Amino acid sequence: MYTLKTQYETYDVRLKFGRYNNRRTAIELIDLEDGCPVMMATVNLPDVSLSDDEVIIKNYSENEGVLEFLIENGIVSEPVRTVSSGWVTCPVVKLLK
Repeated sequence: MYTLKTQYETYDVRLKFGRYNNRRTAIELIDLEDGCPVMMATVNLPDVSLSDDEVIIKNYSENEGVLEFLIENGIVSEPVRTVSSGWVTCPVVKLLK
């Protein structure tokens, strides 16, 4: 269990690891109280080259602050690089769990 504080609310969440269609790792945060999704922490950018232990974090818009949450809880590393997606820059991190 983890506590996620967003600009809108505080949630007790669990991590749900899954896979995108291209077999890359997806991380979703699920509310412990009602089992509903709180946010998708990752974003799938198929044209970006990643190693098997890397994910791209969606740390903008309603997800602002999720990168810090994942780092503080030892789930991902500090960013190893960034990639562009439209008007935003997304951090690429290594999975630690």
